[in-house]
Amino acid sequence: MEDFEKSALTEDEFAAKLSPTSLQVTGASLIEFWYSDGEMFWGHGVGLTSFNALALTDVHVEIFG
Repeated sequence: MEDFEKSALTEDEFAAKLSPTSLQVTGASLIEFWYSDGEMFWGHGVGLTSFNALALTDVHVEIFG
């Protein structure tokens, strides 16, 4: 076995690998954004939930799948 580690991505490289897959708006304050991960996390989905709409200061981020 040989250890393997990918090099760290810059912020721009990380953002370029994310592709939006869905958007869900519930009521006046709950917004969910889902992205494919560009194989950064072995094909899992990446989700961001904002509990105060587009202010995006009260958020939860998760990897799913």
